Amino acid sequence: ESSDRCLPISSQQFLLTLRAAMGIPIATLFIVVVEFCERLCYYTFSGTQKVWLQDQGWSNSQSSSVNLIFGMLSYVSCFFGGWLASTRMGRFKTIVLLGGLYAAGTYMAAFASLPGIENVPMYLAGTMVLVTFGAGGIKPNVVTHGADQFDQDDPDCKKSVKSFFQYFYIAINLGSMVSHGFLSSTAVSGLPAAGVSVEYGFFFSYVVAASFMLMALLVFISGKSRYRPASKVADNGVMTSFFQTLMSGSGSLKGKIALLGWALIPCIIVSSLLNAFVRSKPLQMKCLVLDVACVICLVVAHLDNSWLKESPIRQCLDCVPVLLVGNIFYGILESSVGSFFQSEACQMDTRADPNVEDGFQFSGDFFRLANPFAIVLWTPVLMKVVYPLVERCICREVSTGMKVSCGYLFAIGSQLVASILERVRVSRPVTGIPSRCAPMLPDGTHIHASEMSAMWMLLPYAMTGMGEIMVYPVLSHVAYEGAPDDMKSLMQAFTLFSIGALPSAMASGVSQALSSLVPNNLNDGDLSLVYLINCGIGVVGLLLFWFVWKSAPQRLRTVQKVAESDSDDNPSERTDEGSAELSSDEHARQS
Repeated sequence: ESSDRCLPISSQQFLLTLRAAMGIPIATLFIVVVEFCERLCYYTFSGTQKVWLQDQGWSNSQSSSVNLIFGMLSYVSCFFGGWLASTRMGRFKTIVLLGGLYAAGTYMAAFASLPGIENVPMYLAGTMVLVTFGAGGIKPNVVTHGADQFDQDDPDCKKSVKSFFQYFYIAINLGSMVSHGFLSSTAVSGLPAAGVSVEYGFFFSYVVAASFMLMALLVFISGKSRYRPASKVADNGVMTSFFQTLMSGSGSLKGKIALLGWALIPCIIVSSLLNAFVRSKPLQMKCLVLDVACVICLVVAHLDNSWLKESPIRQCLDCVPVLLVGNIFYGILESSVGSFFQSEACQMDTRADPNVEDGFQFSGDFFRLANPFAIVLWTPVLMKVVYPLVERCICREVSTGMKVSCGYLFAIGSQLVASILERVRVSRPVTGIPSRCAPMLPDGTHIHASEMSAMWMLLPYAMTGMGEIMVYPVLSHVAYEGAPDDMKSLMQAFTLFSIGALPSAMASGVSQALSSLVPNNLNDGDLSLVYLINCGIGVVGLLLFWFVWKSAPQRLRTVQKVAESDSDDNPSERTDEGSAELSSDEHARQS
C-alpha cells in the first residue's frame, strides 16, 4: 500500500479498514464502484428507451425492436471490447477509451431527450452506437481487470478473489435497484417534489445516469496508480492464434464441426437483428434452429479437445461446453423475468392503495426489484452461513456442480410458484380497474386487472434472483480461471454472449412457438402451462449441465481450491478422492 501513504491519515485508515473488512485489495474497491455506476446508467437507458420512443410516435412493435437491438448490440460488442483488450492496447486503455465513448453517448442521448429538442436520430446515435460500443468495452474487461489485482503468491489469494466476485455482483444489482426503483419511474412520472415536471422526467433521469457513467470513468482513472501491472500481451494477436489453432485441427471431423459452430455465431447475430425488425414466424424459427445448431456443434466439438494440440487456446476451449449449457438453459428460464412474470403482474392489482380506485399504479417492472434485492441479501447469507454449514456437514467444499444445481432448482421453483399464482389469479373475479401496464383492448382501454395483489409476484422474482447468484457468477469464474491470461477478456466476452444473446434468441423462438398460450388477455390463454413447459426445459438443462460438467477436464473441475486447502494440511478440508471436484466460486454478470 505504498501508494496509499500519500493519502491523508483519515483516508488511509478508512481504506485500510475497508480492505480488512471486505478482504479485497484497495484497487478492487475502485472496480466495484465503477461497476455500480455503469450498471445504474445502463439499466436506466435500457429500461426507459422503449417508452421514450413511444412518446416520440413510434409504435409498440417498433420501439420494442429497437430496445431488443440495443441489448443485443451491447452483448455482441463485448467481442470487440474483449479483442481490443487482448491487443497491445491493453485492458486499462481499452476501458478508458470505450468508457469515454459510453459517457459521451449518454450525454448525447440526454440532450436529445430535452423538451423542445427531442431529436430521435441523435438519441439513437448516442444509445445504439456510442453506448453499445462503450458497454462492450466495460462488460468483459472491468471484472477481469479487477480479478487481476490479486497477488497470486498470497496464500489467501483464492479466498480474496471469491470475495471480490461476490462484491462485484452485489454492485451490479445495487445499480439495478437504483435504476428500476427510482430513475426509471422518475423518467415516466417526473419528480414533482424536486421541481422536475413530467415533461422533463426523461431528461432529468438521463442526465443523472450520464453523470454516474462519467463518475465511473473518473473513478477508474483515479485508481491507476494502485492497479497491478497488466499481464504481458502475446506477440501475435489472440484472435489470430485462436483461429490458427482451430484450423490446425480442421482435418478431423470434430474440427469441421467446431468451425461450423463458430461460423454460425455471426449468422445468429445478423438473423437476430433482422428478427427484431421483421416480425415473421418462419424467420423466428430459423433463428431458433441456428441457435440450437450452434450450441450442439460447439458442445460436441469441444467436449473433448484431444483433436487439438495442447496449448493455451485449447485450455480456453475446454470451458465452452460448460459455459454454453449452464448459461443458456438457465437464461431461458430467467427470460420469464422480463416477459411472462411482468405480463402476469400487469393483470393483477398493481395499485399502491387498493382502496383508491384511480390511485397510483406500479408498473409490472417495479416488482422486478425483488430480483436484485434477493441477490444482495442472499449473497452474504450464502457466503457466511449456507456454504460453511453445508461444508461442515459434507466435510468438503461446496462444488461448482452443487451450486449450479441449486441455482437451477431455485429457478425451476420460481416457475412452479408463478404457475400456481397464475392459476389462482385466473380463478379470481376481474375488477373494473384498467391496468395501465397491461395491453390495450380494441376499444382503446387497458385490460382490467384481477382481484389479486401483484405483490405476490415478488416471490417468483426473488427466487429467480436467489438462483441467479449460484449460476452466472459461478460459471463466469470458471471462464476466468480456465482461460489463459491473454484470453481472459475475450473469454468473458463469450461468457456474456452465452448469458445474454443466445438465451434471449432461443427464448424468443420458444415464446413464438407458445404464443397461442399467451395472448394479450392472459385470461384467454394458459400461461400456467407455459411455466410448466419452462420447468421441463430447466430439468433438461440441469441434466445436460451435469453431463458436460462431469465430462470437463479435471483442471476445470478443480479450478479453484480454497485458501485453507492450499495452505493447511488439515485432511478434513480436503476430499478423500484425488479426482474429486472442488468448487469454482462466484463471479460477476451484466443483468
